[in-house]
Amino acid sequence: MCIRDRFTVVESYNNSKSGIVLSMSSENNITNNRVFNNSEYGIHLFQSLNNTIADIITYNNDIGILVAWSSINNNLINITTHDNVRDGIQVYRSSDYNNLSSITSYNNRFGLYLVYTNNISLINTTLYNNQQGGMRLTNASDNDLFNVTSYNNQDVGIRLGLANNNNLDSITTHDNRLDGFYIIESSGNVVQNSTASNNNRSGILLERDSINNTFSNIQINSYPTNISFTYASGSFSGNLSIDGVDNPPEDPQLYQNISKYVNCLLYTSPSPRDLSTSRMPSSA
Repeated sequence: MCIRDRFTVVESYNNSKSGIVLSMSSENNITNNRVFNNSEYGIHLFQSLNNTIADIITYNNDIGILVAWSSINNNLINITTHDNVRDGIQVYRSSDYNNLSSITSYNNRFGLYLVYTNNISLINTTLYNNQQGGMRLTNASDNDLFNVTSYNNQDVGIRLGLANNNNLDSITTHDNRLDGFYIIESSGNVVQNSTASNNNRSGILLERDSINNTFSNIQINSYPTNISFTYASGSFSGNLSIDGVDNPPEDPQLYQNISKYVNCLLYTSPSPRDLSTSRMPSSA
């Protein structure tokens, strides 16, 4: 179904291409829909502006919802997307200034994928049981994420790659197979008032050319231990891995025990991806 005028749809399924397509279309309201079993996308916005997509359940498509190619200033509200072949929601190619709220995405490849797009607002979102990560930002900058929970994903909770100057506030990542936060070749990001606990590899992992990223009031284990730091590596091109400690070592001489411990590894090679031994802890 292709829409070019104002329209409200009820249900779309078993289509050979996409369930609902907005092509160069504006000021539409797509509400209270189930969109499923479509060969391509559940809902596809192409060069479309100022639309509202609300109260949607979409599943068993290639991508649940694709917002692409300069689709700007759209609102996605109260979306449940699951069991899609690729992503629950993908925002792609200059589709800036879109607002996403009350999103639940699970059993997809990525729960949510922002790629080559900026100035996205994402609030009140839950991402879990996705095959390659809860959320991925690639070449995506100046985005605001607030109150996002990402857990039980088969890769990382939140991944930033070539993604700069993003603001992440009140993010909870836990029980992911690899890292809570994984940041690579990304700088100037701020993560605050967040939690990274019980992830299998690291709570926070910064790799390769990721500088001037600021973490403020991050709880990293069950003690709890809260940390704040800015990783401004300057000329050092190494990497940083931080995780909580459940079984701390003996205290170093001349240090006072404050019952707060952090695993901290600063390294150049190999990556923690290749390490089989435990990391050296240090008191904090």
